[in-house]
Amino acid sequence: MPFFLLVPPASNYSENLESQLSSAERAVTFQNELLQELSVSNLKKTLPSGAFRKTKIYEWTAPFDALLFTALIFPEQRDQGMPFLQLAALIRLSDCKFLGAVWKPVEGNSWKLPPGFERKPVPLSQILTRQFRPTTRFQLDVNFEGKFSDRANILSGFMVGEVLASQGVSLSTPASRLFCVAHEGILERKPTANAVVQPAKPHRSLRLTFKPQRSAAQNQLPNAPTEWSLPLVSGKAEIVTVPFGEKIKENLLFEKSFVFDPVSIGEQLIPFLKPHTHLLTEESFRVVKRFGRWIYLDRGRAYGLEIGMHLTGPRGAKLHIIHFATGEGIEDGAIAMVRKEEASAPIKIGEVITFDNTIYPK
Repeated sequence: MPFFLLVPPASNYSENLESQLSSAERAVTFQNELLQELSVSNLKKTLPSGAFRKTKIYEWTAPFDALLFTALIFPEQRDQGMPFLQLAALIRLSDCKFLGAVWKPVEGNSWKLPPGFERKPVPLSQILTRQFRPTTRFQLDVNFEGKFSDRANILSGFMVGEVLASQGVSLSTPASRLFCVAHEGILERKPTANAVVQPAKPHRSLRLTFKPQRSAAQNQLPNAPTEWSLPLVSGKAEIVTVPFGEKIKENLLFEKSFVFDPVSIGEQLIPFLKPHTHLLTEESFRVVKRFGRWIYLDRGRAYGLEIGMHLTGPRGAKLHIIHFATGEGIEDGAIAMVRKEEASAPIKIGEVITFDNTIYPK
């Protein structure tokens, strides 16, 4: 079965329509450079209408379908002129995994990038070959308050995401979820079992919130003809369980007032996420509560459990997952229903439940 790369038109972060139109050719050139780096040239078709109009579909040699998302960032001023930064992200569509991002300044512009933005990411061709362990997947949600919000959100999503992905953190982003859910239909394929379920359900939500400082109102991005001055902000990060929406980690408070640098922020998040990143290959779960035939387990979806999954307990007991739950001191647990157990020796609190590898007829 062939696999495809979807390339929608580049997003322009500019309030000036003339600037967007004048940069249309630049956006196409940027995309062509990335395609050349990935050795992609076999254009199958361009979607003529609908929500994904003008999206180009290329056949490529990678063993999965992917989305190449690109953006041009314009300065925050009345005479915006040309963009000063080009961004691109590669997203695997089968599970909506953010593989990584690249960015580079636009040649010929007069803006001097801050130190954090001048760090050169790895090539997109190298990002394509990244290998990820089966671990907890985080949904990256960024909320930057104020005038700079649209640009800051996309900068944070790409740059923080790249830092985390380079360290093996599994991520998904809201910006790509629509393509992830719809790509089977776009490619006119019969939907697979995970086509909708997997992209729509990350295990944890990593929420980043930033607020510009009032005293730094003059430091909007950028604020001088040749100097790109980042705003001073305060911010925090928190981890929220999905689907319960409950905070499971005390906030990581960044400095009270610091220069907005997404790369530095990403580096600070690595140790913050580590205690809440688990292998999805865990094979044992402990009983923490029992209510009739309902068994409460200490681990849930962030550990690889799924609704309907069959489990086995001590003394030949048989169970299957019917619900996810929280509480009883458990951040992310599950409820299993007992189908079979010995009446004289029922499952007790503290006993261990494991996966049932028996293949059942459908």
